[in-house]
Amino acid sequence: GREQQEETQRARLLARFEGTEPDGRIICQFGSHAETQFADGSRLLCMLSPKVHKLQGVCVGDLVWTQRGATDAERIIQGRVPRRNELRRRRGEDDHTGHVIAANVDVMAITTALKEPPLRTGALDRYLVLASFLGIEPMIVLTKLDQSPSTDPGWQAIEPYRSLGVPIVATSATSGEGL
Repeated sequence: GREQQEETQRARLLARFEGTEPDGRIICQFGSHAETQFADGSRLLCMLSPKVHKLQGVCVGDLVWTQRGATDAERIIQGRVPRRNELRRRRGEDDHTGHVIAANVDVMAITTALKEPPLRTGALDRYLVLASFLGIEPMIVLTKLDQSPSTDPGWQAIEPYRSLGVPIVATSATSGEGL
């Protein structure tokens, strides 16, 4: 039916770009437009072609093919490379598939404080399992270092993650340490 027809359309869309490298990466997405970064470091707000918007959609991290628009300053996203991985967030209890919030993620920086708010190792564990499942390199970023003296029990709670080889970066926006 309809799903098979859309799958065929998606395959045809990708076939147009076979053998060519994508020229951009989505940095931020706004409905039918996406800020796209190109190999030379330049960024441009690009419009999604109606086919890409309907058949593929884009999110932060997607690699895309673009073509010139009406002027040299305009680009239109014509296709999206199949994703290596995706991070999804459920929008509620009834959402069984979730909304894709990022794609092609290499490193997951899990941010947490030791003290304010208190460290929640259960949340850390869930993020680390997710990163492992998706093949993403995890790292823990501890914030508010200035509020966590070396005697804080949170430091002991973080040691098992260090022993697993998870990189840990301690930061303080107040003092600038670790930034």
